[in-house]
Amino acid sequence: MNMPLVIGSGVSGLAVSRRLSQCQISHYLIGEPLRTSRPQLGESMDPVCSLEMWKKWGNFHQTFYQKDKAIFYTDGWVTTCPFNFAENPQISLFFRILRLNSEYSLLHVDRAKFDNPFFQETLASPLCHYQAGRVKSLTYDSEADRISEVYLENGKILQVSYVFDCSNQVRLLPKLLNLPVEFLGKRQKVAFTHLGTDNKLPSDQSWLHATHLIKTERLLDGIDGFGWCIPLGKHISVGISCNAQEAEDLSASNLLELFLQASARREINITPIYRQPFPIVSIENTYYYHERISGNNWVLSGPTACQIWFSSGSAVGLALFAACLADQFLQKSPRAMKLYENYLTSLKKSHGVFECMRYQKMDAQSMQQLTDRIFINGGVRLCAYAEARGTWWERIISALLKERLSFLAGSFHFCPIRLMAKEPEPIWQPLDEQQAIVSQVMQIVSGKADIALAPHLIAPRLVVNISGTKVQGIQFWYLWLKAARLLCPYREFQLCPTHMESSEDYIKITAEFRADSGGTLIRSEPLTVIHKVSQGKVTEMVTKWENYEFIFRPKLMYKILRPFLSLALRLASKFSSLSNENEYVEQ
Repeated sequence: MNMPLVIGSGVSGLAVSRRLSQCQISHYLIGEPLRTSRPQLGESMDPVCSLEMWKKWGNFHQTFYQKDKAIFYTDGWVTTCPFNFAENPQISLFFRILRLNSEYSLLHVDRAKFDNPFFQETLASPLCHYQAGRVKSLTYDSEADRISEVYLENGKILQVSYVFDCSNQVRLLPKLLNLPVEFLGKRQKVAFTHLGTDNKLPSDQSWLHATHLIKTERLLDGIDGFGWCIPLGKHISVGISCNAQEAEDLSASNLLELFLQASARREINITPIYRQPFPIVSIENTYYYHERISGNNWVLSGPTACQIWFSSGSAVGLALFAACLADQFLQKSPRAMKLYENYLTSLKKSHGVFECMRYQKMDAQSMQQLTDRIFINGGVRLCAYAEARGTWWERIISALLKERLSFLAGSFHFCPIRLMAKEPEPIWQPLDEQQAIVSQVMQIVSGKADIALAPHLIAPRLVVNISGTKVQGIQFWYLWLKAARLLCPYREFQLCPTHMESSEDYIKITAEFRADSGGTLIRSEPLTVIHKVSQGKVTEMVTKWENYEFIFRPKLMYKILRPFLSLALRLASKFSSLSNENEYVEQ
């Protein structure tokens, strides 16, 4: 039977399937059965998505949560993007005429609870012919630009009249048809999860009704990235996207722990409220944009055509916008395809905004301009939505509103900005780039920073020089730190720098050990350590035995242990093939 085919059983494909069923069009739907209860990306909905979900899928309201605004935390600034288009005096009249002044709020949607019922309800339509599985190959006539047959992995062959590729980041048709793609930025590592609570939520926590978007910084938080907190009633969705190469040695749980600490520094204290862990999901991806999105009988629908920063909350909105045009795509409507192309162009511009936030230092003016642009882009996409579903006069009003929004851009501020009430307290106090690296290592020694950061700061072939005896390898440093923590009689000992001097690649540090002894703070005598830093990592540490008298207490214990420790160190040095030169240690 020759019918339209929808590839992909995620929300994007299901939305197209529902639209075709609504238009009484029989079709195939191909995809894997959905996983249940697993956290999903795409839980903070943009204006288009929120309005579409309220109007068409209100029966899933038990998975909906109020979203009043999006709040950005970048470089010490807090910027609020309210998305209250219908209440804004500059543009409210247009929205009332377009019937976009819904009494409903923007949404957070718990996808772990939403997706599976949505999947089951979509498949219940007699017009949806579902096949579990994957597409293996297809028959494509490049001259006619048509797909005639699709071959499934289970051996079935489907005769198709039209193909909606809703495979999202799999990008099935672009790969099979060799479509050009523009990758937007570097490959990302994304870690996300849910945290839960059984307790009653505090009524005075206004942050529970907003999407929080947080820029993390390596010298402050341990990783450069962009993360999110999305409250979902008794659950909260948290995640972070960062450069995959920079985070290759960090596990997903390490990344999320760093992000939760970063959130707490920025007035969002999550873990005192949400303590129940859920499975952690980790993926790698690259954001992308396709210039060519359609052919004679096929279209890249939703996030298959374009995927931008997850923090933008735009993926599901794009999926639903494409779905509302599905029947017009079958009719080969040039107007519908033009609307879709313009929508994708708007999304690409939004990606550029998030790229600026992520990679550039933001001052107040720049941050306000960028968040105003996000507000304007959201309004422009709402106009496109109204134009796609509206009558001829609604299309005219939509065009006028888009002009009005463009006029207001740059001349009217929609998003208030303020300094953080309290400057985030860093894990370490950087002085310059090299000293910051050394300071971070000392924070790891003190237990204030995650030991998982060590490979980012210390070279694998690190040389440890103790009173002239050299041992090579970061593994020895790990063992030495473990021994110090095990043998130290004090609780919470810390290595605190009091002075640093830089000389070419060498950092000379004056520091002291501090510890809790029965509730009393005690300090060691000042000690000197030298670190060599090369290409962003510590390559050599120079110290001496006397520096560790404070840790191996009492003194009698130190005197007993030192010969054995010296012997172990010398044996280890034999395997390092290093000389016993004593270039830097003060005698």
